[in-house]
Amino acid sequence: MMKKFARISLSIILTVFMSSLALGSISAASSKQTTIKAPVKLKINQYYVLYTTPDVPYIDKQNRFMMPLRAVSELLGADVGYDSESKKATVAWGGKTVEVTINSKEVTYNGITTQIDTVPVIKQGQIFIPARVLIDGLGIKSTYKDSLLTMTDEKFQDTSKIISDLKSGIDVNGTPKDVDMNTNDIRPLTMELTLPTLEKDGEIKVKAQNISGKDMPKDTEDLRLTFVMEDGSMLLMPKERTRPAVKAGATYNFTWNISRNHTLSYILAVGKTVG
Repeated sequence: MMKKFARISLSIILTVFMSSLALGSISAASSKQTTIKAPVKLKINQYYVLYTTPDVPYIDKQNRFMMPLRAVSELLGADVGYDSESKKATVAWGGKTVEVTINSKEVTYNGITTQIDTVPVIKQGQIFIPARVLIDGLGIKSTYKDSLLTMTDEKFQDTSKIISDLKSGIDVNGTPKDVDMNTNDIRPLTMELTLPTLEKDGEIKVKAQNISGKDMPKDTEDLRLTFVMEDGSMLLMPKERTRPAVKAGATYNFTWNISRNHTLSYILAVGKTVG
């Protein structure tokens, strides 16, 4: 029997911490902290995806880009389903449907069955599927350049609650709303995320690059992270923080403390200059 995963409608509960660099975001039942180090490999429209639970997108042994099925549902706005008996997962978006089977190279695009060169897997209790299946089967526009997969479609603003809320400008501190699908002044390159526990705070370290083609004077750099929680809330970075001068093409490091008491689902980032 097919069990549908209803696409989650995230209620937006804005919580902005203005008094310190501690951002309430994640908690874990275990006292042992987990650290995830990974390059930033995925961008959806103008939003870089730094983290997806329980793990980030990755390149498998067949050199294929793998994405968590949950992120496909919540970040792209697709309707997904999974039948645990047959181990078949379905993805429907834009009037098209893809069906894959765990550990099988067989895939069905809109009723037509073919073969792919890698397999969907279950990792840390979550289904990961090849991004190529989505690109080919659903007709999603994409580019892969400099180890970054960019998936673009204006419909994501309608189908994905998360993308819709970010694009509409829910950030009262002025998330760069004029950054469209084709522009971004700052690219996050790598991230190191230490997940908090009930007893210990966490931290995220981001290495980013000025890709604007121009020098960024002090106080104009604006890499804005949004933390999307399991309960549907979004925690936003305060506007007041130190902003370094960054030469054109140069990289810089960005560190943010994360406090406890929530479960993190995603970290998204968009960057531009302010001033």
